[in-house]
Amino acid sequence: LTLRIGTGVTGLMGQNGAGKSTLLRLIAGILKEDQGEILVDSFHPNTKEAKERVFFLPDDPYSPNGATLDNLIGFYSVFYDFDKEKFNRLLLRTNLEKKRKLNAFSKGMRRQAFLLLALSVNCPIILIDEGFDGLDPLILNTIKEELITIGQEGKIVLLSSHNLLSLERMADQFILLTKGELGKQGSEEDFGSRLTKYQAAFEDRDFGKKRLESYGLEVVSFRKIGQIVDFVVIEDEGKIKNLKEKEKPIIFEKIPLETEEIFASQMLLANEKKGENNDD
Repeated sequence: LTLRIGTGVTGLMGQNGAGKSTLLRLIAGILKEDQGEILVDSFHPNTKEAKERVFFLPDDPYSPNGATLDNLIGFYSVFYDFDKEKFNRLLLRTNLEKKRKLNAFSKGMRRQAFLLLALSVNCPIILIDEGFDGLDPLILNTIKEELITIGQEGKIVLLSSHNLLSLERMADQFILLTKGELGKQGSEEDFGSRLTKYQAAFEDRDFGKKRLESYGLEVVSFRKIGQIVDFVVIEDEGKIKNLKEKEKPIIFEKIPLETEEIFASQMLLANEKKGENNDD
């Protein structure tokens, strides 16, 4: 796995077990690499210099038994340049109480509390592991706006999420992991650049995926309802033209790809490529 993460908001994607949490923990210095090298602003993650630069929010953050939100603010203020004014401003948008014990919070409220802390630590690098589960739309939009602002300030935000829609219109870059390896890295435009979705209808009711593939097209996904077929392929104008000339479809049109379809398609392609490499 070789990659470089720059400033702005980067979305970390991949199926369960792809290595998202492991990568975040390696960068945070919680886990030690078996081989290779990880550098945080030229420092190893376990050094004091690196730890001062990184704030890591795991998917199930720990808090001492009986601790209140006020206690955690005091704790983080010791180790980070904590922005209390910003925290209090964000707190007004929630129903959280600083004097209430965290173990009395619901799961969603705990997640809100720790996200507000993460947004207020004023670290140059913020790592968030599956931080958006259980958030209501209002607070989610607030969190996304703040993360975008942090990225625009020249800081690094790296967050993993299995909910691709939560990353939409927020992340500048995306990293796709597949079975511990880099599947693809780039912008949303990069991810969808070679993928095209079509909707078509053919007189031959037996028209299926194998027929498409017989024209040399790389079919990423295929769905058929009656005579209507939706399919995503790696774009090849010559092969599509040949298909249309020979099959003479009743309907054949290009339709927009949804964000989730783009990334789901790239996951399928990355997994197929990984499987081919393993076979070799």
